[in-house]
Amino acid sequence: MNAMKTVELLRKYNKCQKCGSEKLGNGSGTLEVTDDVFKRTCKCGWVVVINEALEGDLSSPEIAEMHLDGTLCEQCGEYLGEAVGYPRLCVWCGD
Repeated sequence: MNAMKTVELLRKYNKCQKCGSEKLGNGSGTLEVTDDVFKRTCKCGWVVVINEALEGDLSSPEIAEMHLDGTLCEQCGEYLGEAVGYPRLCVWCGD
């Protein structure tokens, strides 16, 4: 993910949209940025995941199908890889 897109998303998701916390680290929340994914979490359970590889190219029914076939995490939408034929969770959403 390029720096300008990351800054834009940081401004948009700086504050938790559930509890209003702006804190990161020490169990308060996390921020992860990779080539395609921006993920911001909060201790209250709020999570936002932006996947540039998928953004804008899929319709809602296609995304729903990807949740059902295990391509995306059934809870947060994180890209998990090839379809396995059943819903699954990413490492952050798993028990």
